Amino acid sequence: MSGQLILVATPIGNLGDISERMKQVLEQADLIACEDSRHSGRLVKHMGITSPKYIVVNDHTERDACNGIVEAIMGGKTVALITDAGTPGISDPGSVVVQAVIAAGLSVTAVPGPAALIMALIILAMSGPVWAPERATLERDGPVLLLLDSGWASAPDWTARQSAAETIINEAQRTGRTIGMVALASAPAPIALLAPGDVLEKIRALKPSALMPARDAHLETIAAFVREHAPSEAVWLTDGLTNTPDDPFTSRLSTMLAPASLTLLDTGTRTQNAIAGIENSAEGFTIRVIRPKDNLATSGRLIARDTRGTSLGEAPYLFADRETEISAKLALPSDLRNESTSIELVGTQSAGAVALLDDSNHRRRVGIVSGSTVDVSQPLLSPTWYVSRALAPFADLREPRQGITDAIATLLDEKISVLV
Repeated sequence: MSGQLILVATPIGNLGDISERMKQVLEQADLIACEDSRHSGRLVKHMGITSPKYIVVNDHTERDACNGIVEAIMGGKTVALITDAGTPGISDPGSVVVQAVIAAGLSVTAVPGPAALIMALIILAMSGPVWAPERATLERDGPVLLLLDSGWASAPDWTARQSAAETIINEAQRTGRTIGMVALASAPAPIALLAPGDVLEKIRALKPSALMPARDAHLETIAAFVREHAPSEAVWLTDGLTNTPDDPFTSRLSTMLAPASLTLLDTGTRTQNAIAGIENSAEGFTIRVIRPKDNLATSGRLIARDTRGTSLGEAPYLFADRETEISAKLALPSDLRNESTSIELVGTQSAGAVALLDDSNHRRRVGIVSGSTVDVSQPLLSPTWYVSRALAPFADLREPRQGITDAIATLLDEKISVLV
């Protein structure tokens, strides 16, 4: 056994219910995750297991413990998850562990036995919403409008989205209906009413874009399609980002389609973090990192690269429980920051994980010189005090040391951008 999480149901009251399989799993596990190592230790000792290694998972340690368990499994280790008594994941912190391991794309299994069915239901429930194309059936007659979010946020489950779209198209083919299809990350264009076979070819050829869907830009062409063809229902395969009933696009779309129905299909598999903004401050880059509220990926690394793709510096980032936005610091000298052309989230494959930098992200080097003598004991009387305070948040300031005879030449040698 290697590189997996194994759920182990422990006896409730009667130690005679311990199975050989349970004992074998706990003996061979690299780590035993439990609520209380003292309580679980008595059970493990009863089995005759020597030198077990525990990782404690409770309300106070679950975040750090989840990270440690995921890292261990990614490193090829086997982690056995047990509770004080009963099946892990029903009413204990083990549910958080299972969700974190599944979110990381790692294996979760269960010890066979009387609790195997319960275990299977727990693993299925923890894995989050599942695409169920059989539910994406068409219920009315008449033309169908098929909307598809096709931006970077759709990339992780693109195959599932195509599969769901094909199910809808096949249903339309079976009932003799025509379809108008819109890829919302594409440029707006008149929406043609096509035979299902033609739409199927378009769906199979479509690839996710590196851009976010520009949904509002399509409202005019959607309105024209509705006026001309009067679709009886619309299906929107959404990426789950900003599609609540009070979202302006969703609200306007529903009003526009009435009395036709609007169905939203969503995988719920949004595991991608993204960069939301960058500030080049005096101390270094300040980077806003966001994540969907259902993403259990709590930590990662940021990396700055130059035009050749060379790493100029890295920094970690960490989300606290229930945080969906944080500010991470990447400290680099000003010269290296000005050479940076991109900042990336390491290991995240999406356009939202890369931020491109240009001249607007650079910090200018500004030289400040005054002909008057500075009284260091009273800096507020210095003629450069207030201009320095005003420029400091936006530029790297250079002032000549006292006693230098040619202050301007000294500052020019430092390759300043502006001289004040």
